[in-house]
Amino acid sequence: MPFVYYSSTQQKKFSLCPRRYFYHYFTDEREEIGVPAIYSRAVLHPVMQAVHGENSGRLEEFLRERWEVYIQEVGFVGSAHAVCTLPLAEKVVMKYARLAQAWGREGWKCTGREREFVLVPPLTQHTSYKTRVDVVLERDGMLVPVEFKFTTSRYGFDSQLWAYDPQIVGHAVCVPSADVWIVEVAASEPKKSLGAVVDVVVKPVGVGRVQREEWLWERIEEVTRRDSYEESGKWQRVTGACRAFGRPCPYIERCLGNG
Repeated sequence: MPFVYYSSTQQKKFSLCPRRYFYHYFTDEREEIGVPAIYSRAVLHPVMQAVHGENSGRLEEFLRERWEVYIQEVGFVGSAHAVCTLPLAEKVVMKYARLAQAWGREGWKCTGREREFVLVPPLTQHTSYKTRVDVVLERDGMLVPVEFKFTTSRYGFDSQLWAYDPQIVGHAVCVPSADVWIVEVAASEPKKSLGAVVDVVVKPVGVGRVQREEWLWERIEEVTRRDSYEESGKWQRVTGACRAFGRPCPYIERCLGNG
């Protein structure tokens, strides 16, 4: 069996439904992602990262370039996705640039964007875990992973709950670091007079020993099960995932033998 890497994206799919994981990674069908996720990946993430890089002096121009990439990918700007706008991205970048300037005054330096870290030692003989961090900050030899999160809820996510998110714990284990900083972009639906309202806030998340130990045990258990499914050719179907998130699984017809 070849040596492979397990990621947080794979972990989310496998924990939702092993058979859904199989169809996504072992067949020629890939799940489509939603418009807000495309907006975050095509516009927000690269422009926020650009604050720390070679495009920092031309953020406005770079933002418009990324906006064109987004439009080409989604093909339209529909009212159903009214939060995903160019003006909102402009607000986000302006607010995040001020955060980055404050970090610089405190002595933090960016040492990487989209930087990958690999778990040592590996999870099993054939599998290790790889995580990719949006921005890595360093001060006095201490590294802090910074993860961007985009939500369409004005209230965002309780920072205490982030300490149990597998991706965030994976960052802390692989870097390793005492804290992970969540830069949460929380946007509300636009109002007629105000447009979309956006907050950009930093939520430091402390990841304790128990969370790290549980995370490691869970990942080992997952990849062991995954290997057994691959060897047998039989992948478990989780019935509750057939309509997860209020919509049918994209593989449901194929899974039930009708496609």
